[in-house]
Amino acid sequence: MALDVDEDLIEEVASRLDLREPNREALESLVYELAQHYAVDGKQPPFEAVIDAATGVGQTYIIAAAMDYLAGRGV
Repeated sequence: MALDVDEDLIEEVASRLDLREPNREALESLVYELAQHYAVDGKQPPFEAVIDAATGVGQTYIIAAAMDYLAGRGV
């Protein structure tokens, strides 16, 4: 699986979900780590990630944004 970074899609998802800046940054970080894992390092699934976020800051929005981003990329 090759996955490059689509900056426009990150911004679109962040805007559509009205992500706060830290959550947008978490999405962006996750997307870059995915690209590193698959496109740069050429690794195979599975991919595991941890988002370090305090309680009540919007973890659900981060995972929803990640799912939305990946769906937009056809994953």
